[in-house]
Amino acid sequence: MKCSVCGNDTSNYDSKKRRAICPACDAKQKGKVCNKCGDCCRGFHMPLKNLNNDVRKYLLYHENCEIQEHNGKHFLYIKNKCKHLGDDNLCAIYESRPEVCKRGYTEDTDNVIYPEKCSLKPDG
Repeated sequence: MKCSVCGNDTSNYDSKKRRAICPACDAKQKGKVCNKCGDCCRGFHMPLKNLNNDVRKYLLYHENCEIQEHNGKHFLYIKNKCKHLGDDNLCAIYESRPEVCKRGYTEDTDNVIYPEKCSLKPDG
């Protein structure tokens, strides 16, 4: 399914429901605008399904990683700045950035942790 506003594919935004509008366009229509904090480009979260003590130790032995809990689920947060994020918090390859960067965050908040400063988060 394509976003009715920008034309981007919306099939990957939410596995539970298909939308006719992508999260970025939905946020704009609700009057939310990216505040360009750059936090989404300074690291990313990966859901962890099987977090036992051995896996926890292994992950925490690596630099720039931490385990976070959100809505009862565990996430690996990898603090690793994108090499294209400029000092002004703007993307140096904005016009040719990957599709995942264009999509931004999904509104499936059970599986997403929004950066603290993000103006697009549902309660922000």
